[in-house]
Amino acid sequence: PTLIMPRRGDKPVVRDNGRYLADHIPHAVYLEPPGRSHFPWLDDTAMGVDAVAHFADAGATEHQGSETLDHRRLATVLFTDIVQSTIQLAAMGDQRWREMLDRHDRLAQGLVEEFRGRIVKNTGDGILALFDGPARALRGAEHLTAELDSIGLAIRAGLHVGEVEERGDDVTGLAINIAARVMELAGSGDVLLTRPLMDLTGGSGLAFVPAGSHVLSGIPGEFDLFRPCGNDQET
Repeated sequence: PTLIMPRRGDKPVVRDNGRYLADHIPHAVYLEPPGRSHFPWLDDTAMGVDAVAHFADAGATEHQGSETLDHRRLATVLFTDIVQSTIQLAAMGDQRWREMLDRHDRLAQGLVEEFRGRIVKNTGDGILALFDGPARALRGAEHLTAELDSIGLAIRAGLHVGEVEERGDDVTGLAINIAARVMELAGSGDVLLTRPLMDLTGGSGLAFVPAGSHVLSGIPGEFDLFRPCGNDQET
């Protein structure tokens, strides 16, 4: 397991070198926290320590019963949902709606794989996917929103970065719930993300506008949300 974590303003080491490593080491996790110092004991040390601690803990496993193992790791979580799916089903009819869902599934599968993600499950009218890179996850969400809009399917998307627990083919954890609640606040064609995710995309050519501070149902505290704007389309 490899964690690549250059600070955004690091002067001695060009952060593109870190990106190159993350792109060429299988399953490497790339995080880019804010800050200027090359030394880990300067700037925001708490964020760095927390990221390393979570990443180190991701390799640990716990024996559950006689056969089940839990795996924890950092990941970027994407939830999507087709807007007004019930209304569209009633308007299209069963057969045409099934055809649209099949197109949705093919597009989602292709784009998630293109941006190095994995679809964990299809929720019926949306997806839950995991990515190992925050910027790739966000670009994947934007591309998916645009591609589906071009075939007449409007979706909404929510993203968050945090620790997830892999249980076989499924995943659990607070990060999953947060991403789902963020998606519920998004409008048609909207992509919303949390501040931790935004902070980890620095230097990637992505720009954002604030989307307000919100209470997420069932989750303590308030969350500052953002939406992408004027972003480039590189992968």
